[in-house]
Amino acid sequence: MKRAMNFRLDQQTITTISILEDELSASKTAIVEKAIAHYAKHKLTKQAAYMQHAGCLNEEESQQMIKAIKRGHKNKKMKKL
Repeated sequence: MKRAMNFRLDQQTITTISILEDELSASKTAIVEKAIAHYAKHKLTKQAAYMQHAGCLNEEESQQMIKAIKRGHKNKKMKKL
């Protein structure tokens, strides 16, 4: 069951939704639903790629990995100077 919701959108977003509504012969609701589904799929897929590795290291290995990553970030910063 669908529920009504209120949003405040800037004019550019409203215009974009209207253009898509005409081009796709779809309702504003359908466009917003599809956009949110697309965005969620992209974000959740990215998170899932990281989460598949969760738990594969023990605590000591995890801490070593974090330290190595931090060292790598520091070295990149130094190289840019």
